[in-house]
Amino acid sequence: MLSSSKTLIIDYYQSSYGPSIMIKTNSIDHLIELKEIMSKLKHKIIPEYCLSNMANAHIMGMKDLIMKIKTKVQPNKKITEFKDGNQILQWLININDLEYYEGLIDGLIESNKPGHQYLTNEGDNVLIELSYME
Repeated sequence: MLSSSKTLIIDYYQSSYGPSIMIKTNSIDHLIELKEIMSKLKHKIIPEYCLSNMANAHIMGMKDLIMKIKTKVQPNKKITEFKDGNQILQWLININDLEYYEGLIDGLIESNKPGHQYLTNEGDNVLIELSYME
């Protein structure tokens, strides 16, 4: 495990719930950055974002995770995988969920206490957990 308090860990693994992604940080700056990325996606300022581009990101269990707004023609899945020889995953987000996710992140920012939030819905094909100071 990386020890720097400014390291952002994004880990893809198989849990008892199935495919899971843990986004873990001890830095409030990462929470603010993730919320800003979601806002830019929601307002169509950017079409997608590679989480490996976040400050001090350390990706585990995959090559990268790309956040992208889900279109109506894409499969009804939260995570899809590119089959290019690398495990680059797309996190397809319904645009209507972004405001809700931003609110969950706000709760972590405002409390500034250890906690976590789930950035997926029941029935999604992956569990995505955002953990702060845990």
